[in-house]
Order: sequence, then C-alpha cells, then structure tokens
Amino acid sequence: MEQLETSANTPLQGGFSFLDMFLHAHIVVQLVMCGLMLASVWCWAIIIEKYITFGRARRETLRFETAFWSGQPLDDLFNVLSRQRVQAMGALFVAAMREWKRTVENNPKTLRG
Repeated sequence: MEQLETSANTPLQGGFSFLDMFLHAHIVVQLVMCGLMLASVWCWAIIIEKYITFGRARRETLRFETAFWSGQPLDDLFNVLSRQRVQAMGALFVAAMREWKRTVENNPKTLRG
C-alpha cells in the first residue's frame, strides 16, 4: 500500500512541458498538432495580408477623395488618373468618365438637353 502512495506522488520523469508531451504523444496526435500549427500560421498570414491590403485601399481612397473634392476640373483629374494605375474609387471614376466622354462624343445633343 505504501508503494502505491509513493509512486502516485512522484513527478513524471520527462516533466510536463509542451515539447515532452509532444514527443511522447502518438504519431496521429503529433500529425494533428502539426496540422493545427500550420493552419494557425496560414490564418495569421491571411490576416496580416488583409490588414495591409485594407490599409492600402484606405490610403488610396483618401488620396482620391482629397483630389476629387479639391475643386480642380474633373477633366484634369481624369487626365491625371487615367495615366496612372489606380484602384478602387479612382478606377471607378476613370471608367465612369470614359463612358461619359464616349456618350458625349457619340451624341453631342445630350449636353444641350
């Protein structure tokens, strides 16, 4: 009886660290843990990439809005933006101005009303 008490109170040989538990686990458990670690790294990479992408889009939108509301003629803004590689609102503005110019050129009566 006394042997049971002493053996129950003795600490584990390898300790209770994550590495020891991992090394002594079954191969299936090790594979699942490795898969979860890879999935975690992949998720964080996606999160960081989206954070950077949304920040870039926010900066480009603010830049476009500043130029748009500055009071300069829209034709001048169109000429500047159409020569650049623009995203989001700038690209939408360039496409809309191209379509508007094409419509006016094909039917000049549209401006007279």
